[in-house]
Amino acid sequence: MLLDLLSKKGLGWWVSAAIVAAVVVFLLIRFVAALQPVNREAVDVKVEFIIEKGEGLREITAALDRRKLIKSPTAFKIYSFLRGAAHILKPGFYRISPAWSTAQIVRTFVYGPPDTLIVVAEGETLKDVDYKLSQEGIIRTGELVSFDWQILEKDYPFLENIKTLEGFIFPDTYKFSQFSPVEVVARKFLDNFQKNAWPLLSREFANHYASLIVASLIEKEAPFHNDRRVIAGVIYRRLKLKMPLQIDAATAYDKCGQKFFTCDSRTRRLSRDDLLVKGSFNTYLNKGLPPTPIANPGRSAIEAAVSPQSTNYLYYLSNPQTRRTIFSATLDEHNLNRVKYLLNN
Repeated sequence: MLLDLLSKKGLGWWVSAAIVAAVVVFLLIRFVAALQPVNREAVDVKVEFIIEKGEGLREITAALDRRKLIKSPTAFKIYSFLRGAAHILKPGFYRISPAWSTAQIVRTFVYGPPDTLIVVAEGETLKDVDYKLSQEGIIRTGELVSFDWQILEKDYPFLENIKTLEGFIFPDTYKFSQFSPVEVVARKFLDNFQKNAWPLLSREFANHYASLIVASLIEKEAPFHNDRRVIAGVIYRRLKLKMPLQIDAATAYDKCGQKFFTCDSRTRRLSRDDLLVKGSFNTYLNKGLPPTPIANPGRSAIEAAVSPQSTNYLYYLSNPQTRRTIFSATLDEHNLNRVKYLLNN
């Protein structure tokens, strides 16, 4: 059509062709320029960018434009269509640099976000892990806490007659994809628990949940394995004698809203009044074990819970200088140790 128009104006066909070619080259140059990085110098800059589930090319392009990560929304759309990528941009959490070209950005979105490594530390709670996963864009906040784990009972025998997934997230390093279905996340945790913790707890199959609760208490009470085995013996001895366990960590778990790693130190610190607050996790007012684990214990704590060391001890405290546990057989001896190790430090 352009050639015909130019020919009608009396220009030769070769002149018309040259003009058309020039226009095409000009547009191509403009298009290529529009695909270039916004700022080539910003190599070390990374901008957090999320593609939500269900978002299409239009929403993604508009968001990139708002964040000043592309030069031309039109060029981004055209390039995505030409590359065949317009409908295969994957949702997830990305870190995009203004120094990236449109081609680099589209390629990144096609491949999808890299898997995220999540480290679950010994003593983290279910809510701590939920928070960590949601912060990394793997699940939405509260999804793991509210997940109906009972639908998985038939696949994992240790879930029978439990009250929560607390305690069943074995501390380890995990790899997850962005926006993972919460059932996939839960199964990965439970598969690892079955592999690493269940062989230990299954020795006490009838009482495995009680053993897991004890392991969670031990996890928060002492860092050293030999101390933990003695603490396990103290816990079982107190239970047998129907003495309150008087474990501060259980009360702190309740006070902190069932969180430890996302609970500030001031809140975790207990006062005398805190120990008088009624609640199912107050092991000063209630005899017996708390109703659920208070954290996710690691192998050392679980091993201690299923192989306690028998002693005549009934009391213990932690030396704040060495973190070693100081044990006592009598209350008088325990009170002397309190003066020696706690009141004078």
